[in-house]
Amino acid sequence: MTPQMTFLQLQRRPPEVLLNPSVDDEDLPRLSRQCRKILRRLLNKDLSAPSNKELSAIALKYTGRLSEIRQALQQVGWNVVVIKRLKSGLNYYGIVESEVNDG
Repeated sequence: MTPQMTFLQLQRRPPEVLLNPSVDDEDLPRLSRQCRKILRRLLNKDLSAPSNKELSAIALKYTGRLSEIRQALQQVGWNVVVIKRLKSGLNYYGIVESEVNDG
């Protein structure tokens, strides 16, 4: 699948991330902030890839936020993946072109 936008375009205008529909209304603002913060961090190529340790400091349930971000990015041809796993348990995440086929 060819991305619908370049990485630079993705950085300038990230897609809207929709939270899981089961999220309570009272939690929406906090979880939306967490999603935006994690997405900004993933899009910041000036820094090294964020680790699960770093992302858990933003959101304890960072994997749920990553799933929501992943769904939004896949709509425009990108994906969030583990780019490096260490034996210590640290995982590093990055945004890559989606490998999903159209057919």
